[in-house]
Amino acid sequence: MDGAAVAMPPGGRACALIGWLALHPGPHPRREVAASLWPEMPNDRALANLRTALWAVHRSWGPAGRYVEATRSGVGLVEDDIWVDALQDDATIAGHLLPGLADEWAASARDERRRAALDALVERADTAERDGDLSEAVRLNRELCRLCPIDENAHRSLLQRLLLAGDRASAVLASRDFADRLASELGVRPSVPTRAAHARAQAGVARSPRPRLLGRAEEVAGLTSLWHTAARGDGQVVVLVGEAGIGKSSLIAELTHRVETSGGTVAAATGADAAGRTPFSAWLELCDGLAASAPPVPQDAGWPRELNRLSPGLGGRLGHPGPPASVAAPELERLRVFESVLRLVEWSCLHRPTMLVLDDAHRVDGASLRLTAHVARRLAALPVLLVVAHRGGALPVELTTLIADLTARGPVVEVAVRPLDAPAAAALATSVQSLGVDAVRKVVAAAEGNPLLVVESSQALARGGADPPANLRTAVRASCGRMPTAGVRLVQLLAVAGRPLSPPELDRLEIDGVDALEAAAAAEGLLARRGGSLGFRHELLRAAVSAEIVDPVRLHERIATAVDPSRHADVAHHLAAAGRPGDAAAQWAAAAADARRVGALAEARDFLTRATDAAPADGRLWLELQEVCAWSGRHLEAEPAWDRAVALLPVPDLAAAWCRRGRQLRSVRCDPAASMSAYSVAHDLLTRWSAPRLRADVLLGLAWGDAVAGDGRRHEELLERAERLLPDSLDVRVVSDVVEIRMQGLIRRGLFARAAGVALRAPPHAVSARFPDRAFAVLVNAACALSCAGDRDGSLALADRAVEATAALPAVLIGSLAARAQLLARLGRHEEAADTARRQLALAQRLDAPGLVATTFHDVGLVALAAGRYRVAATHLDRALAAGARVSRPTAGLRCAEALVRSGDPAGARQRLRTVLLDPVGRADQPWSLLPQIAYVRGLVAAAEGDPDTARARFDEARDAWRRVLGSVTARTADGYLAHLVDLGRPPVTGLVEPECELDRIQMSRQVLPAGRSRPTRV
Repeated sequence: MDGAAVAMPPGGRACALIGWLALHPGPHPRREVAASLWPEMPNDRALANLRTALWAVHRSWGPAGRYVEATRSGVGLVEDDIWVDALQDDATIAGHLLPGLADEWAASARDERRRAALDALVERADTAERDGDLSEAVRLNRELCRLCPIDENAHRSLLQRLLLAGDRASAVLASRDFADRLASELGVRPSVPTRAAHARAQAGVARSPRPRLLGRAEEVAGLTSLWHTAARGDGQVVVLVGEAGIGKSSLIAELTHRVETSGGTVAAATGADAAGRTPFSAWLELCDGLAASAPPVPQDAGWPRELNRLSPGLGGRLGHPGPPASVAAPELERLRVFESVLRLVEWSCLHRPTMLVLDDAHRVDGASLRLTAHVARRLAALPVLLVVAHRGGALPVELTTLIADLTARGPVVEVAVRPLDAPAAAALATSVQSLGVDAVRKVVAAAEGNPLLVVESSQALARGGADPPANLRTAVRASCGRMPTAGVRLVQLLAVAGRPLSPPELDRLEIDGVDALEAAAAAEGLLARRGGSLGFRHELLRAAVSAEIVDPVRLHERIATAVDPSRHADVAHHLAAAGRPGDAAAQWAAAAADARRVGALAEARDFLTRATDAAPADGRLWLELQEVCAWSGRHLEAEPAWDRAVALLPVPDLAAAWCRRGRQLRSVRCDPAASMSAYSVAHDLLTRWSAPRLRADVLLGLAWGDAVAGDGRRHEELLERAERLLPDSLDVRVVSDVVEIRMQGLIRRGLFARAAGVALRAPPHAVSARFPDRAFAVLVNAACALSCAGDRDGSLALADRAVEATAALPAVLIGSLAARAQLLARLGRHEEAADTARRQLALAQRLDAPGLVATTFHDVGLVALAAGRYRVAATHLDRALAAGARVSRPTAGLRCAEALVRSGDPAGARQRLRTVLLDPVGRADQPWSLLPQIAYVRGLVAAAEGDPDTARARFDEARDAWRRVLGSVTARTADGYLAHLVDLGRPPVTGLVEPECELDRIQMSRQVLPAGRSRPTRV
């Protein structure tokens, strides 16, 4: 008291009384105090003990005893004049509270004090980290780990701060020591979140520090709840909407912290400046994030190698280096990219729940948005949270389409990020800088609830400004004015770049003292490092700097030489802005080639349009544009581009151009007559100096046209002439081309078994999984040919080989499964056929390719019809026809009508028959077979409606029609086979008619008709 020590009373209970009263300031009922100190005694005895203890305290303390107030009913310390160290906010863990006292309330008090002191230590470490004092943050965190040696949260924080400080070695050692401690002391492994932190330590990857988040408790709670729901396996989609600078990225950073500390993994991408965006660039970022934490994939998996199409190193990071299998059609390339990325997402979240983030989605490239829609359609059953953040207002078409698609397919939670209220804005301002009341009021008024403007205004006032800047440009101008000239140039270069630059790109800028300049720009709040790349802290800051640049041409020139040279679209954009259209055109063309390789045809067309704008006299660019337009189905745009190409190309290049057009008409549009015409023009333009390979390609094209649509007399001679021009070691595509043409020539003559023999004698590499699309063409055509020859077992064996060869390419595997399912159905193995058809349908629906889905509905319907599941068959066939499946509509309609009548719906069958009679008929529909099929279905309808006589008449009509064509069925089948292949784009695994089988069906239907009078029929 007054600086002098006061003796403690003798006896432990009197000391306990002082301790209890000190920790519970103010008066308390005597019964409460007595019950706390003597809980095991009766009330009277406890109160007597309390009186004895109070007497002992007063006797020992003397004059200081007045600070213990005791009345008849209460007791307590005088609050105003008493200071208790253990109750202060800055209390530490040093010393032991009430040593030697084992009371339960004392133990609880000790625990509470320890928790408060630890929380204070955590807060001090967090504050040091936010203030940029990482050494102090690490020191405090080490103290926390010393006091709590098995606290995983404290340990993970230490690893994070060591990595942020660049001390990877200490982080690795700390992770090993912690794992050893848990094993030796508790016999357990670290939890999933801690193992994830250990993986980051091994990789040397630190999470970005979180910004201070104020006034967002409701949004954070809602997002955290969505994450917990998603982590349980019920995938969620959330759309964050808010104006620029409103705090969407800060919310994402807070959610990222919560996801990672709960054991989840996060992959994030941020949209870049609109010009020069590489297709799938956002998903390249996301895949990098997923691959960094994903475990190695089993070696028998084929999809990781497909990821190398996006980036050569992606598959290698999963243990699957090397190039993916080769295919020819861009549409197949797109499907391959979509499927492999979806597989990566599924593989990643199989081990840990995952959050995918698209920030600034309004600036994400269109190909990435289309891929996001594909992945999002599969999220419902995955532990994945997809976060899409954008600014609202007028959005790009692709983003609008994505959000509409997500909303239509399931619940999408939209979170509108609104301006901060005044108290939260004031708290943010004071957390950034130490400001007076008037200054804070000015900041709050100027920022209007925008957190970015709060921060910038606070910093501007702290640097001596009289008032907050009028706008962000003013603030940025002032920041640049305080920087050295070289620092301003660095900031301007990054503004022109439009995206963060990687360390190699920064090195190519060749700026002296770049580290010091970066530090100066970071001190002004302009630049920040994310994932090793240097960019602006916020896009609005970049836009403000860009608006101040007077002459950006030289900056673009310099950036064009610094950016990653493999990012051709990026380079082209900067070359164009630097006034070098010729160089830009070459880069746009290279970017278009890259886009074609991943099936991004819309982007390839855009790049080539830019290229032709930059170099309109380059015929080669027009030729590329024409082909991309054709592959995109934009034939009205393709033909003018072709005309420009032919007019501009030099004469020596015209033969190759016409040969290329012939191939395009053969593959893209499958127009044999037009293709032969183009090849003929190419042949006439050949000279004695033309390259042997070009001459061979022209001859192969002419041979194909003759085999498929000509008179079938010249293809073998043309093939032999082409083979004499080709080198001994042919590439697989040429070999399979020759095999396929030879097969088609034999099929045209009705020599089905010989055609299959050509495929069976083909070199192994022509039917290998390395070229799945070519293997499909050869093996499935051979299977169909053997089926036409009556060898169904041999046909099934070839279909099985096709399934094996195309297993790594789902878009092609679907066709192989279709062939297998139909052949199994014809062999009466209906359960196996149904299983194969179900696999085919699941694969088609997974690929999100409407055309494949529609055709697969047709195939599944035929398998169900063969198995006697008529209602299922009718449903699937009807869906196929409604979706415009690329099949013979009359034949599919008749099969649907048959399924309807056999399922007990003759009225529906009659309606379907009327539709069939209105469908246009082509060669692929095998019109010679339609009349007997119509008669047969009419007989089924009459039988179902109780008119056996009419049914017999219709069955007899169908029987007679089939018998009339039996003599010419081979020639008719051959014609229908090739017509099916040309018009419908695939081997006729479901489209060939077998009169003998039809006659058997008629006989069986006729035998079950009852005898007796018939009633009038309406068929």
